[in-house]
Amino acid sequence: MGFFSKSKTKYDFSFLDKEVQNILNDQQLLVFDDERTVLQSDNTTEKIKTLFKIKDREIFYWEEFKRTYPVGMFAVAPDRKFLEWNHTFADLVKWNDTDLQNISGAGKVLWPSDPSQCQVCKIVKEFDMDKKRAGYGMANLEDKS
Repeated sequence: MGFFSKSKTKYDFSFLDKEVQNILNDQQLLVFDDERTVLQSDNTTEKIKTLFKIKDREIFYWEEFKRTYPVGMFAVAPDRKFLEWNHTFADLVKWNDTDLQNISGAGKVLWPSDPSQCQVCKIVKEFDMDKKRAGYGMANLEDKS
């Protein structure tokens, strides 16, 4: 009669520990005391559930911020595709969400008929080329028509 034992596979959860540390060290993120306790525990399943709960809450807050922000706002990727915008921006430029999502570059929406007068271009240059960080500014835009 033989005895068989299952070998216990050890999984590497260092990625999880790194994410937990990022969350715990982020001073701008809302993490409740009970969530902090779970994230510092050894219960991997509960850590993952708690991380998703925190991330879901942050996504909700971001979406609510965009929805209620009273001024048109947008963000573009380095390849100039729109990443984010709010409805105020879409209404302002008279482009719908589908158009903004599928447009090949923000310049097609943001550049005026006279490119030398492009106020948005100056803001993009300031943050993209000079300061090399995200930022914000105010500019006049022409709408789709």
